[in-house]
Amino acid sequence: MVKFKGRKCGCLPRGQEAAMLTLLLMSLLSLWRLWRSNAHSVLDDAAQPVRKFSWVAKDGIPVELALEEAEGDETDEDEDEEELEGELQEAKEPSEARPKHPERRAGAAGSSHAEEKTEGADKPCNMFTLWEYPNGAPEYVRLNVESWRRHSHGRCGEPIFLSDANIRKYIPDLPQEYFKLPYQACKSDVVRYAVIYHNGGIYMDTDFLVQEDLDPVIDLMDRDLISYSGMNPRGKECPADFSSNFLAGRKGSTFHKKVYDAQIEKMQKHCPASQKGKTVNGREVFCCFKEKDVKCDVPWAAIGEGVSHGVLRRMKADGEDFTSYCFAGDHSFVPFEIEGVLQHTPLLTDALERFEKNHVKNPLGRIAYHLFNSMTSLQTWSCKRLSNNDSFVGNLYVRSFTRGAGNKIVTGSAAQAFLEKYPQFKEQTRSQAVVPCLKKNPFAQLESMAPPAGPISDKCNIFSIAESDPSAAFDLNVDSWRRHTEELCNAPVMVNDSNVKSLLPDLPEEYFRLPGAQEKLDLIRHGLIYHHGGMVLQGDVVFLRDMSKVVQKIELHDLVSSSERRSGQATACGDSWQILFTAGKRGSRFHGAAWHFAKELVTKHCPLSDKEKEKVCCFDDKRLNCHIPGGALGESFSSRLKQEYEGDEQVLLLLRSRVFSTCDVSASPRSHASDGRG
Repeated sequence: MVKFKGRKCGCLPRGQEAAMLTLLLMSLLSLWRLWRSNAHSVLDDAAQPVRKFSWVAKDGIPVELALEEAEGDETDEDEDEEELEGELQEAKEPSEARPKHPERRAGAAGSSHAEEKTEGADKPCNMFTLWEYPNGAPEYVRLNVESWRRHSHGRCGEPIFLSDANIRKYIPDLPQEYFKLPYQACKSDVVRYAVIYHNGGIYMDTDFLVQEDLDPVIDLMDRDLISYSGMNPRGKECPADFSSNFLAGRKGSTFHKKVYDAQIEKMQKHCPASQKGKTVNGREVFCCFKEKDVKCDVPWAAIGEGVSHGVLRRMKADGEDFTSYCFAGDHSFVPFEIEGVLQHTPLLTDALERFEKNHVKNPLGRIAYHLFNSMTSLQTWSCKRLSNNDSFVGNLYVRSFTRGAGNKIVTGSAAQAFLEKYPQFKEQTRSQAVVPCLKKNPFAQLESMAPPAGPISDKCNIFSIAESDPSAAFDLNVDSWRRHTEELCNAPVMVNDSNVKSLLPDLPEEYFRLPGAQEKLDLIRHGLIYHHGGMVLQGDVVFLRDMSKVVQKIELHDLVSSSERRSGQATACGDSWQILFTAGKRGSRFHGAAWHFAKELVTKHCPLSDKEKEKVCCFDDKRLNCHIPGGALGESFSSRLKQEYEGDEQVLLLLRSRVFSTCDVSASPRSHASDGRG
């Protein structure tokens, strides 16, 4: 007997009998396909997603639906149920309203890759990135990598850093043309698809911060493509404009193989050497060449998303069998308006207000964040600045290391081997600080520093370094300083080896072992202002107008300089202030700190084996000159110190009240200085 609509009967009308028979046959066929694809091995594995199947009738034909549910993950149940409801509704819609090629779901009947996916489902994932930091990674990169380690909590092993030295170990069929790609970004565009195809796992750019546990990504590792996008596509499958700076997928992924194959074809389709550097309609053209030492011509993204987005479109149009998942909408790794926040409203309160105005939900609760280093210059940020909870970016770093697995230090033999291979990460991987890079406040000693020596006079002071063979241009520039500060400043003082000790009684002996006049000026610049107040000028600065308003600024501000990146009236100095015109009041806390740390740099001697390294090194042997890389005591040192100094709460308060620093806008800073606007 068969129950039907609450009635018992021994027979059914002919049409209903045929429909029920069809339903039973389709059910048996689906079970047979499920057995053939070894899906039962996935169901037996408690660590993998459990697959439930449901059927609905559409025009008398059963339609099989797959609902995925991670065991024990209650947070995903509601989303999965909503997705199933959407699929049920889709099955009820007229057939002409449904997509021509519905998404192929992992584990669904008829999947040609089912055996491959099940075979790799119980293997731990890998984490890859392209690593090109010969002089050590910046602070933010080390923190980002530590966030990957903590939030994958052992499920993906330790990060694998790819370089030219080891790349063939992970991508054995990498074509020789790869090594002729001209810059790192286009190399990484090839590597990310190839390494996932060959090994499976996750590829992230180094400006990705992981804030929540990566389990939702790792649980999807049987998909061909996992990424994120801005919009929220139906079914959560990836749209053609997915973002490639965070990619994941299974080993042997159909999608990643097709992209990698297309990239190889593009690189090996050589152009004649005469096409090198040529453009078509004003646009650069992708070209690699047979000549061994000739680099390829690669327009931006031409070998990356310029290839992969097209591959995805074609696969969808052709109805090819592949699976994808993109974190999107309220779960995207780039919340809507984040670029505007990073560029224009970096403070947390302003950022949240901006997000709210644009109806952005959950802006602080995403799994990961792309922080756009090209936009934010994170490589210049100090640990203090990265840890400042008042800024949007600083808040993300604090949340990353205080939530979920983020506050747990990674241990074990694999972690120990990782630290032995990459000792630069020891600071981050052993620290239990709120953000694992904070050290003792380096500015704490400023309050106890000895007061500066008395000024030369009550007038403004002007300093520069004496040139051994001054040019006519130098003499004219110095004369312009004198003419435009007459009655306001003393005559310019040319510092040399014979008078420098009288100006700076705390001058370190290493000054006399610096290799040239520029390095000497870089060392003493901040000391001269701290001790005497006034301005220190490069010899190629010329004054064109009266400097009375600038001198007034110097009497009030810790730092006075110029900037060419901002427009409008003078404002607090940003990261781009120019050291060729540096000034400030006597006893300036900023210049005092800079002078203190500059002295530390040259008095902390290096072993002779460090002589060729790209860092400041003076040596015990007094016969040897110090080794000073370009700008290491100059602009890069001063800018970096200011950024770290801004982490001090008192200085931040001063900055907000506009009494700490001021920068004038200068369109051509090397041909003239401030024009008197202040």
